[in-house]
Amino acid sequence: MIDRDTQRQIESLWRQSRTTTSTPAARLEAMIHAYLLMMRSVVDGIAAVQQFWDNAGLLEALAAAEAGQPLDSGGQLTKESVQEYQVLFLAFREWLSTATEATFAGQTITLEKTPLQLITQQPQVAQPVVGD
Repeated sequence: MIDRDTQRQIESLWRQSRTTTSTPAARLEAMIHAYLLMMRSVVDGIAAVQQFWDNAGLLEALAAAEAGQPLDSGGQLTKESVQEYQVLFLAFREWLSTATEATFAGQTITLEKTPLQLITQQPQVAQPVVGD
């Protein structure tokens, strides 16, 4: 989940991305860093939901719940909604571990890294060119 420190980092990076005095590359990089922090938070949140799901015996509760009813007396979402969201989270986790390929600037690019690896890695930083 997003704690206060992460939220502040995201807000600061987003402000940097909106600063018109920065170069386009600096603005883009600030956006990338902000979104990576948000995506890491989403990944962590979905992992927490899955761990809770596994530890709380909710698969059994889902099987026992009546159609159109919540999983237990404390719930509000219907059995069907819970199942749809669980499938969404599982599909997202599967996508995170699937090879990445997309068409970019008219060219198909296949990455050797999965989305999860890209989201959790530290971006490569160019080394300054030293003059002779």
